[in-house]
Amino acid sequence: MASDQKGEGETVKEAEEGETVAAEDKGKEKVTAGDNSGEEKAGAKMISVECSDGKTFDMPLAAAMLSTVIRNSCKIVDDESDSDKPSGDGEITMVKLPHQVPSTIFPEVKKYCMKHAKVDEKGNSTATVFTNTGAAAASSSSTSVPDDDPTATEEEVLKNWDKEFVNVDQWPLYNLLLAAHFLDIQGLFDIASQKVADMLKGKNSQEMRDTLNIANDFTADEQQAIRALNPWAFPNP
Repeated sequence: MASDQKGEGETVKEAEEGETVAAEDKGKEKVTAGDNSGEEKAGAKMISVECSDGKTFDMPLAAAMLSTVIRNSCKIVDDESDSDKPSGDGEITMVKLPHQVPSTIFPEVKKYCMKHAKVDEKGNSTATVFTNTGAAAASSSSTSVPDDDPTATEEEVLKNWDKEFVNVDQWPLYNLLLAAHFLDIQGLFDIASQKVADMLKGKNSQEMRDTLNIANDFTADEQQAIRALNPWAFPNP
């Protein structure tokens, strides 16, 4: 009888220890799932781009892929290396940028791409978790928490960020527009184009020339002919 009781006691003890170990393992899994600061951060894929003046910039591959030009350049590199792995897997790939994208403006392009790819300088996620009510709860590495409206949706937050991003002086804006065009970053091209359109809204032809620094090379007779053919465009002669 004493032997049976001892056996039952050992069985209960073993079961309790098993439950404790399982609970500890489950807790570790939760910590690992909720914290991306370990192995995943160290293994983020990166790419290096070189401007025409020789200056280079490292950026997360996820952000660089927003540019069709860079993405296609990565495919060319992969084809030449006969590698089955995507560019940036295990090592930094070097891509040369078009000469129309100077090193003075590329940091801003990089900032836009990282924001929209939701990654930081090292490629770690900066995604903001939005609840059903729209309130945001940032991840451990997030920097994109709404400042003004706690009920704003992720789309609204990003749209407001875009508006502020292109709220710059005229020439930096034009350089952003050119960079977006030659790198084929559609989202950046769209918001820069909209900003230029807003700048020109309500201006007459001469005011637009002044804003865009375009010389008027029409003669007086040519201007008169254009006005006669397009009176709708010149309501106030």
